[in-house]
Amino acid sequence: MSINTTVSVDVSNTTVNSSVFGIQTPVHSTTSDILNCVTAGIAVVGVVFGCFVANIVRKLDDTELRSRFLLLSILICDVILTLSNLPLMVFVFTLINRKRFEKLTCPFVYVNLVVSSHFSMSLVLSLLCLALDQVIAVFKPLYFRTSEGTRRKVVYGVIICMPVPLASAMLIYWTQGITETSDDIVDCESLTKAASEVLPYQAVIAVPLAVSTPVIYAVVLWKISRQRCVHSDNPLGSIQNRRLVVSFLFLSASYVLLWLPTLAYFSGCYYSGNGCWEEESNDVSLLLYAIFTLNYIVDPVTCAVRMEPIKQRIILMFRSR
Repeated sequence: MSINTTVSVDVSNTTVNSSVFGIQTPVHSTTSDILNCVTAGIAVVGVVFGCFVANIVRKLDDTELRSRFLLLSILICDVILTLSNLPLMVFVFTLINRKRFEKLTCPFVYVNLVVSSHFSMSLVLSLLCLALDQVIAVFKPLYFRTSEGTRRKVVYGVIICMPVPLASAMLIYWTQGITETSDDIVDCESLTKAASEVLPYQAVIAVPLAVSTPVIYAVVLWKISRQRCVHSDNPLGSIQNRRLVVSFLFLSASYVLLWLPTLAYFSGCYYSGNGCWEEESNDVSLLLYAIFTLNYIVDPVTCAVRMEPIKQRIILMFRSR
């Protein structure tokens, strides 16, 4: 079975995108169909709940929730990435005449890869900026309260948005390379191949940045523990501060535990070329992708359960009805 970007005519061996880098695999087993349906369901729930929690965070004030801007950025990136995956999931995993609509698979894959290459790094940088913001809040509390918050938001916004033009430049570069080497008109499969070249390079950068965030939170929690020992006049404030930092730690830990194994697996497949997407390993790829998608639910659930201002707004919203 070929693993390139061509689409098979046989309906029983229709090739679809099952990996984060756009490599396509045959889907024909019951296990694959179950994993596909689970992944699509997780994506739908993630979009709905992510939009719901992001709307609540948007209405909060900076005095109610520390680092609200960065938290909102994480939730928005989650929703955008889920929405880019959802059309492909719904198309592939629903019972439709795939032979009739097989030409739509490549555009869905291309859109998924382009959006992922633009916003995956933005999500990682949002998590990193959130961790650094907690360092400033705990180690320099007076500066954090008295300094101009707008300036920090501008700096964080520039850092978070920086991967978007860089990914666009890389995408244009690889697309031009394919155009120069091709005598014919560039088809959708060639564009998809160019888009899939961006993600492995981003994964190499994203892995160390994401792994460093739990280490930063460990240092912040150590500092909070020392402050509780030295300054015991405000135990409630220390407890609330620690709970908020632990909540932010959960966001980074969920990314490390749910995303990085999948990114490492597909990056290893890409660089080694050892046939990770062969037919016999199809279920493994789909299982890792389902675990990968779980993060879209974990982030809003963590915000709604662990962060008191968001939790109180949700309780008040349902009580008023």
